[in-house]
Amino acid sequence: MPESRRKSFLKKMSIRSLLLFSMLTLSSYKPQGEPPAMDFTDFISRFDLSKLWLPGKIITGIKKDTLRPEPTGFIDSSHAPFYIHLLTVYKSNENPFLYYAYGKAMAYGAVMTVEGTFTVKEAKLYEENTNPKYRQGYVTGEYDLRETVKEKKGDTQAGELSGHFRTNFLWEDQYDVYYDALGIANDSFSNNQFEGSWIGAGGMEKLCNWGDFKAPGQNASDSRKTRIAGWWE
Repeated sequence: MPESRRKSFLKKMSIRSLLLFSMLTLSSYKPQGEPPAMDFTDFISRFDLSKLWLPGKIITGIKKDTLRPEPTGFIDSSHAPFYIHLLTVYKSNENPFLYYAYGKAMAYGAVMTVEGTFTVKEAKLYEENTNPKYRQGYVTGEYDLRETVKEKKGDTQAGELSGHFRTNFLWEDQYDVYYDALGIANDSFSNNQFEGSWIGAGGMEKLCNWGDFKAPGQNASDSRKTRIAGWWE
């Protein structure tokens, strides 16, 4: 095998191995010191989780009417900035664990349309209750989003985003679920952690992660540098 092809092959295998490790880690992730949790998967199907992924007000326990910031992210091992803004998310009428998502994404200065699905695989509710009004928990699942770009001849598929996610929620007993931002004062706080890969139309594969306040594998200072307001408009 020529040296150039060998290096390309080894680089691709390295990326895939890292992606597999990251996905397995996120799907079974349990932060250090996290309290025991009970299965909440069947019960979570009663609620509409779409508001957990859309822009809006969040409950912080510090002040009212706090707006969730735009997600921050990166693509490739070079950590080039990646942006995503969801415009609509709605629950399937047939499958209570399936959600359809539509929005915009931007990488390397190019703005693309993204649409696809979020599939909830598991939900957990913490057994310990530290808040008098809300119980805390989380959902994990898989996402699959297709990117398209508008051209004169029509829309062209640019790539696909896929991987695993974890979203933390608050449950108000027998009423509804909300976005969990009770720990927002902590420097390490994050939510809506999406970890996976971008695969181009030609088969090129790159790491691609995003999240609220910071993305998996991204420190807080980097996340603040990458925010651009209104880029999707």
